[in-house]
Amino acid sequence: MNFCLLMLAAASSVQAFKLEAEPVKVLVYDDPDCYWCQLFVTEQLYPTYKELGAIMDVELNTYGFTQEPYQAKEFINNRIVECAQVYIPETVAFLDFVACFMPGVHDGAGCATKAGVEWDPIRTCAEGEEERTFCMMQELGEDAQQPSVRFYPWIAINGVGPNADAQNNLREEVCKAYAGVPPPNAVNSEEVLLESLFLAHINWTKED
Repeated sequence: MNFCLLMLAAASSVQAFKLEAEPVKVLVYDDPDCYWCQLFVTEQLYPTYKELGAIMDVELNTYGFTQEPYQAKEFINNRIVECAQVYIPETVAFLDFVACFMPGVHDGAGCATKAGVEWDPIRTCAEGEEERTFCMMQELGEDAQQPSVRFYPWIAINGVGPNADAQNNLREEVCKAYAGVPPPNAVNSEEVLLESLFLAHINWTKED
């Protein structure tokens, strides 16, 4: 076999990835008006999912620092994010919306357009009684966490939290938690390529 062809095959294998284990469950409790939550979503959660979404299962809860967020107008941002998660079933589109909406912008219509989703169902949900049901479900989930959720963002990886390291390096925590062989972009791609080329060369010389 031509070694150049082996090199091309090895290089292309860096781009291929097959899910070999259960996705890493990333559970986040946050508040859209919390600065550190905004920072986590835009600098950790969003870019990490863009890179490693194939091995991630993300759940974002925005119950916030209140007992009854659906009863007060100042908690409209919580309600919008809660409803967005229901009406935007595709995680990548949902995170496109949230990463636009949370960093102090809070332009629901504009962020919906940017994410390529419909704004009206989200707005209607956030302004109506439907959101109350979603809020109560998130409240029950937050209250059931052990240890208790006492700060935001509160992050659990595969059911274990809070994970303080994930707030500043979610990518590394996801890679460590994944039980299968991680995708090439979860490690040093050059190392993966060199190893693939070395193995390909060994197989090529054996054939001769």
